[in-house]
Order: sequence, then C-alpha cells, then structure tokens
Amino acid sequence: MSLQKSRHEAERWLLTAEEDLNAAEILAQAGAYAQACFYTQQSGEKAIKALWCLIDADPWGHSVQKLIAEFPEKTSSAST
Repeated sequence: MSLQKSRHEAERWLLTAEEDLNAAEILAQAGAYAQACFYTQQSGEKAIKALWCLIDADPWGHSVQKLIAEFPEKTSSAST
C-alpha cells in the first residue's frame, strides 16, 4: 500500500475509534455500562489498527491484547 493510502486508512481507523469512544462516554453517562464497555473495546481495537496502518502493516483480528502483542517491531538498519 502506498504511504498516502496507509495514512488515509490510519486516519479512517482513528476517526472511527474517536467516534466509538464518544459513544461509550454517552452510554456510560446514561448508565448503559455494558454497552459503554463494548464501545470502549471497539475504540481501543480501532485505535491500535490505526497504528498498524500507519506503519503500512495489515492488522487482523479483534483481540486488543493480540493486536498489541503482535504489533510489528520497528527495526533500524542504521548501525550504531
């Protein structure tokens, strides 16, 4: 994927993560805690997927823990 497309995809994921977090806050204020938890999880998942896209990687799955654990490590080709 081109750098521009990767950035656009990352921005799209981040925007939806922010929308889900906003929904979670509204639901929590209304006392709908189970639904607020669901949207909070969705927000976290999408925010992590935004990071994956930002480094031009392909996120897969719905487990926040797995997406974090399997996040590709940046390697440096510069010698120290």
